[in-house]
Amino acid sequence: MIDSSIAGYIPHILFLAFSIPIAIIDIRCLKIPDKLVYPCFGLLLCSIVIFEPSRLPDSLIAAAIGFIMFFCIRIFTKGMGFGDVKLAAVIGLYCGIPGVFIAFIAAAAFGIIFGIFFLIRRKTLENVLIPFAPFLVGGAVVEQILMITGVVTKIF
Repeated sequence: MIDSSIAGYIPHILFLAFSIPIAIIDIRCLKIPDKLVYPCFGLLLCSIVIFEPSRLPDSLIAAAIGFIMFFCIRIFTKGMGFGDVKLAAVIGLYCGIPGVFIAFIAAAAFGIIFGIFFLIRRKTLENVLIPFAPFLVGGAVVEQILMITGVVTKIF
């Protein structure tokens, strides 16, 4: 049996173990591999069912919200790959509600800041492909830090 004090860390360990390689691969190849996204989702889901079953409905709803939001972005802007859509579902599962919204706002802020610096340096964003997985992962990490430190509960 796993010690209950260790069990609380399992979702974080799983998320980081998969999301860091996902972000690195996206930076290098502009692809988010299904071989990492699907196991990450499945293992996070299992860890929630085993260690935090009361969180399951909230996490599944947040995963659906993430998937639907990014699927709509993909359809209407054609600026996202389907890997980003699936990763958004993973982040929803990991962060829950309201965390998924905080993670996506932080990810968008990171992307905007990167875009501004890129624009200053290059003078154009035309025909530039920017991997979004690092921003999504960074947004989820920021959300978890805010949640652990209690900042999120003060806002919501």
